[in-house]
Amino acid sequence: MANGEDAILDLLGKYFPNAHPSFIMGRGDDCALITVPLVSSVVANPSLDKDSESKDLRDSDSENKSSERKDSGNKASEKTALLAVTSDIFTENAHFRSRYFSPAQIGHKALAVNISDLAGNGARPSAFSLNLTLTDDQDFAWLEEFFASMAKLSQRFGMGLSGGDLAKSPRPKRWQPVPLNRSVNGVSETHGLSPHLERTSSDVSGNTSEENSLNLDEENGLNIGITAWGDYGHGGLPLLRHKSYTPKKSSAIEDGYVLFVVGEIGLARVGLFALESSKNRDEMQEALRLYPVSCEAHLSPMPLVEEGLFLSQFAHLFPVFLMDISDGLMRDIPRLLARQGIIEENKKALGARIILLEENLNLETISYAKSLGEDAALFAYSGGEDYGLLGACSKDAWIELQKKWKGQSAFARIWKIGDVCQENLTLNDACIKENGFDHFHQ
Repeated sequence: MANGEDAILDLLGKYFPNAHPSFIMGRGDDCALITVPLVSSVVANPSLDKDSESKDLRDSDSENKSSERKDSGNKASEKTALLAVTSDIFTENAHFRSRYFSPAQIGHKALAVNISDLAGNGARPSAFSLNLTLTDDQDFAWLEEFFASMAKLSQRFGMGLSGGDLAKSPRPKRWQPVPLNRSVNGVSETHGLSPHLERTSSDVSGNTSEENSLNLDEENGLNIGITAWGDYGHGGLPLLRHKSYTPKKSSAIEDGYVLFVVGEIGLARVGLFALESSKNRDEMQEALRLYPVSCEAHLSPMPLVEEGLFLSQFAHLFPVFLMDISDGLMRDIPRLLARQGIIEENKKALGARIILLEENLNLETISYAKSLGEDAALFAYSGGEDYGLLGACSKDAWIELQKKWKGQSAFARIWKIGDVCQENLTLNDACIKENGFDHFHQ
């Protein structure tokens, strides 16, 4: 699909308005913010006549809910609860490889990417639903390992499993590993796997047929779909990309604001490339030995929930704008600055002066980038699936945030990556592309 992900979302918006009485924030952020009416304190008495009094109660309850929705405006009312809701698909050969992901790592990461979205909105994880399309390759031993790992992560953050669905799909023919076309003009290939996957097949004359290979690509593999939701019972405010959620006055990112990152960038890209280029088990073990932190970042990322909750509470003092880093800084910074993605009407796009030095990067990222003959900063900036947090705040807020962060020794590090401006995006004083990874625009 040459039009790309944003074009598909624009088409979707043609048929589904991004507004609803239950929406505080619709599509376009890490999570949608939805208001849910609280359960009525009125409990029907079983002795009431079902055809009279109970109907009156239902009609009254319906009127109350309608009134609550109208009164909610842009904020949740006292009679509603606010939920952050997110969904992600985790697909074999698009997001992971069974040849080097264990069942435990698949289960962990499938849920972790959803939890990271909740962290990006400052929400406290509550529960999730699981839709699982299996193939002939997953037996009960595989499922045991998969579920145990997913359960361990969900329990870490107090999440319950509400339900879901199960299905079975025919297993695709095996993929053949091929060298990555790593980067072309700084274009990221790391959120999801390489777009240059190949598998050879022959036509009746014995010649390799590109058309036949493309047909084979259409077969299905393991597919995991998760919807997760969280709440704000911890007392924090929802953290949005393009506007603040404050009781009195909404604000937006401004010229001169500080851009910051929580966590590391570039490691997951190193892990992906190192594992993808491994042609056999020995080479895979060597990749794990040479780049252990990077491989762990790719295989088993840990969402920064506590950091997100802290920032949502800090937002009571200063406006904070936040999102998780899933498609890489090259794509996510433009999204934060309203240059890409689903943007609110009349929202003005901003630029940024980004300074990314080697001292900001892990040694594994620097070493691997140099082994490819690439600039380490551009390599890390072009990567994806970091699952850190990307944020913006005023200079005064940044000074105060740094002070308070020092008292949180268990948190991932927080560091400044640049300043918001009204010009173009630059990386180390050079203009930078704004595309990043897109499943539908290769």
